[in-house]
Amino acid sequence: LEPGAEGTPQEIASDFALVARAVREELPDARLLVFAIKPSPSRWEMKEKAAETNRRIAAEAAAQGVQFVDVVPSMLLLNDRGQAPNPALFTDRLHMNDDGYRRWCFLLAESLGWLALPVSR
Repeated sequence: LEPGAEGTPQEIASDFALVARAVREELPDARLLVFAIKPSPSRWEMKEKAAETNRRIAAEAAAQGVQFVDVVPSMLLLNDRGQAPNPALFTDRLHMNDDGYRRWCFLLAESLGWLALPVSR
């Protein structure tokens, strides 16, 4: 999601559904995962659109047997104004740094059942 970008949450979820169906047709036995749209400090003003898009993608994923990995809780901090993206996970307020990607690797490993214990979010 980009500020000013076209596409409603429904349109984005519908596009995801098309891609998921196409992959399912070609690779019916593949295990498919999709990561949620991550919260970024530079795009935090779009948090409602991102949340609605994630809800719709999660519903489409469930309907098509795709595992939805919600990365959002693991990337937020509580501050004096509520929740906000953890700036320590980003290099430039948009792109994640090594710590951000390390967090995603743990979530991926947990989702694939490679970890014996749940990862702290």
